[in-house]
Amino acid sequence: MDAHPSLLERIKTAFACVDTALDGLKGSLTRIAAVVLVVPSLATAGYQAYASLSGKPKTAAQAENQRLFIKYFNKQPLVTIPVTVKQERGAVQALFSVYDEGDVYIEYGQATQWFPFPRPLAPPALPLALIGTAHAQAPAAPPARPEAPRAAAQFQQSERMEDNYLLRTRRWDNGMVEDSRIDLRTGAIVEHRTRQETPFKLEGEKSRLIAPTQQPLQAIDLKQLRAARGKALEAEAGK
Repeated sequence: MDAHPSLLERIKTAFACVDTALDGLKGSLTRIAAVVLVVPSLATAGYQAYASLSGKPKTAAQAENQRLFIKYFNKQPLVTIPVTVKQERGAVQALFSVYDEGDVYIEYGQATQWFPFPRPLAPPALPLALIGTAHAQAPAAPPARPEAPRAAAQFQQSERMEDNYLLRTRRWDNGMVEDSRIDLRTGAIVEHRTRQETPFKLEGEKSRLIAPTQQPLQAIDLKQLRAARGKALEAEAGK
């Protein structure tokens, strides 16, 4: 009879040791988790502080600005287009400058931003089953993305939010529809699709959306502008 209490005491002592060990393990895991979470945050904050002090770009837009400022340092744009925007508080001029390779520099108020000429998308990868039969063929050109009819008279636009993205739909009066997914943080168009539907007609008050007024400008031909500048430089040198 006396053995049972001692056995129970030993079992209780064993469970107490296990609980102590588990508590210690939990504390270690908590400390490890804290290190895992805090170290990347400190590294990110440290890099941002270093970037601010060293002048290094912190975002893709800043990196693009820096690259193109250096690329076109002391070079003149091929053409500059001023656009004045008026409202009740006054008028502000937006300035669009187009450079030799189609890169665009926009100045609007106290903000400026470079936009590189969009490069064509890489051709889609061939399925494995087709690689054996396609080796003798020339590489396929990337499919041309159908451009929206931006010279069309009017379009209707609707938008909705989804997580960190803006989903925008534009319906042009000739039936072309653009669907775009835009990253709210960077402004990048991460997905863009076009499709053709039946052309619509605006019906004044019956339309739920007010179509913006289009004021299309003449297309900018970089080849013509470069040739004209070359002739002007030759004429200047011949004087």
